[in-house]
Amino acid sequence: MALKSGAAIVLTQHPLISRHWSKNSRLPGDDYNSADMSERLFSSLESVLSLPASQASRLGALTCAGICHDTEQMHIKLLYRYPQAPDAVNPSRPPRVRHLAEILGIFQGSSVNSTLGLYISIDERLRLARDLAAAVFEFHKIQWWHKNISSYNVLLFFYDDTALPSLSSSVRRATDPPFSKLVLGKPYMIGFSHSRPENAGYSNKMHAQPAVFPYRHPDYAGADAVDDRTSPGFLAEYDYYSLGLVLLEIGMWERLGRFFVQDYTLSRDKMRSQIVDDLVPVLEGTLGSLYSSAVRACLSGELSGNGEDADPASVDEMFERMVLRPLETLLRRFDGV
Repeated sequence: MALKSGAAIVLTQHPLISRHWSKNSRLPGDDYNSADMSERLFSSLESVLSLPASQASRLGALTCAGICHDTEQMHIKLLYRYPQAPDAVNPSRPPRVRHLAEILGIFQGSSVNSTLGLYISIDERLRLARDLAAAVFEFHKIQWWHKNISSYNVLLFFYDDTALPSLSSSVRRATDPPFSKLVLGKPYMIGFSHSRPENAGYSNKMHAQPAVFPYRHPDYAGADAVDDRTSPGFLAEYDYYSLGLVLLEIGMWERLGRFFVQDYTLSRDKMRSQIVDDLVPVLEGTLGSLYSSAVRACLSGELSGNGEDADPASVDEMFERMVLRPLETLLRRFDGV
């Protein structure tokens, strides 16, 4: 299976096993052909690679085992290990890997897929939202930004063949087993090759893939800006905006592109207003008003502070208070805690 989520190779727990999935990501030569840029790139990658397994797990990141660099094709691939399998699972058997966007595509806006005999519960969706919010918050606490958050950069691992039937399953028959609850497990984020040290003036010059570009904050275009020399640098709130769109997808249980069609005659800020005004209120009917308010905080600009002059710690504190804590409260309610 080829992952569509960026530069990643996922290895089994034993890195010498050759079976893997890969997806290349091209790095524009005009952005990375200088010695200075190359040094900064590999310094950033080294920081990601040096994260210990315990810290990577806390951040919701896979343990990085190394990198491959193809100088002719200008490809960089990150090598990851699978997360530790549950005790009852044969560790030599790799799980099935799906990115969140693919899971959302299976359900297409419904919490039940009659063809596959699957349903997703509210508590599973809330746990997923909370885990992703907590991961981004922890990442920011060590003063790193992701810069490429989307449902295409969230991986889910399924070790039980019965947990996620084949996507090519035929129409459900009366003799098929009862409906099964889809258990998502812990989400893992990839795309950390796009990360940079906390510095608003150090703008990421990676070009976005078409599917990922809609997740970018309206004020940030990176290398896709008309003039990237004058485009603003990256701010913490931009990650939270991208996360807000993923939380919106979780609330709708549908891919962003299926329920929001971009009108390119409008500015990106106008499109953001459409999302906040027209779509976020719908979340009150799916996961409740508290969830809707948390997503609104991510998308509306409430976390922006004073823009480039904002104290990152203050922005993170607002995110914790307005987004992360409400999601934790919601999850406790459904868990009966």
